[in-house]
Amino acid sequence: MDFKGLNEVLEFVRNEKDSWPLVQDLRKQFETTPLTKLMDEVDVRSKEEAINIAIEISHKILSKLKEMNVNFEKVEPGHGVGHLIRDYLHALRLAENLEADPKHLFIGILGGIFHDILGCITVKRYDENKRTIRHAEGGGIFFYLLGEKVDLSESERLLGFYSIAAHTCYLKPISVVCEDGITRESTPYVDLDESGKPIMAIWLARWTDRLDVNGPCFVGRHYLTLAESHADYDGKSFYSVRFQNHMNPFLRSEEEIKQSGSKTMREHITMFAKSQNNQSPYGKYDYGLMTEIRDSYTERLLRIIASFDKSENFSIPQKVLLLSKWKEWLTRNIEPTENAALAAEKLEGMFLTLEEGFRNKWYNAISATLNEYRGWAKDMLSAIAGLYEECFVLPVFGDIRKVLL
Repeated sequence: MDFKGLNEVLEFVRNEKDSWPLVQDLRKQFETTPLTKLMDEVDVRSKEEAINIAIEISHKILSKLKEMNVNFEKVEPGHGVGHLIRDYLHALRLAENLEADPKHLFIGILGGIFHDILGCITVKRYDENKRTIRHAEGGGIFFYLLGEKVDLSESERLLGFYSIAAHTCYLKPISVVCEDGITRESTPYVDLDESGKPIMAIWLARWTDRLDVNGPCFVGRHYLTLAESHADYDGKSFYSVRFQNHMNPFLRSEEEIKQSGSKTMREHITMFAKSQNNQSPYGKYDYGLMTEIRDSYTERLLRIIASFDKSENFSIPQKVLLLSKWKEWLTRNIEPTENAALAAEKLEGMFLTLEEGFRNKWYNAISATLNEYRGWAKDMLSAIAGLYEECFVLPVFGDIRKVLL
């Protein structure tokens, strides 16, 4: 497909009668071709080359998106500019400290950087209970199409597609009655090579994604998504998310959650915290720096979860100040976009309608989240200090460190 503009890409991805066959074809190519043969056509020979060329390609892709008049200000809150920037830094930080085939690192860095942003441009993030071309597949298609415009080889485009499409790590087949009335089945992606070892080009993208569904940034990201009611996925099934119910600050037993058919936000982030280990199907191949960062972020998230039960009482002026800082943080650090600002404004009004007891528990959690973020940002700035200066300036966004401060 030779696309001419953004609207053509969007129409193609959103029409599953067109995009579903392409996804199946690309999957078949990847899954039936020896991985070594595909990797032979990845033109990098060292870790340094993998990182530097991945940065160069990411700059080209962002510039191409700008040429296509992609409006980053309109990307759905929680999956936009802030998420992209943290993904970019996490991918570079992991790759720099990972002993792995540089060809896999190259593809994994690109998959890590673009796994969400491209998909969330093409597919509404929370329409996924009605589609099999979800944000992961949409992002993979978009990357595959863009790859030709930024001089990637056919194998590099195919590998990048698969790395992005596979990042959601669904564990079982899911049948979906799609918006066009056709029932389609999504099946798990292959993530092990012929010898049963993890394909790092895929797992590096997944690691990058998991680091931003952990720690204090995840609390802000998830909160921003609550401006609109939607359906979310808990690893087993989709469930309805409504602000008033989701902001219930209590933790229930697994049986109570199962009976209710929904989760509170506190339960949702607890679910993610509990999956951050090597016993989880998502973390079973974690090692090295990934394990170190993961555990540090989990400790921060667990402290936030525990903060709901603190007995601290804030005065009215302190509460007003906390909400002001919270909204500023959401729109400056978590998602510095127009859509996020609109969501944060709407959420502030919705928050004030919660019953007082719920709000008081949330003031404790908000205070803890902002405090943990300060520690997180200090650690991140220290960790990336050794990267060369050009790494920090991206097309469209400029110096990305300003988002961290």
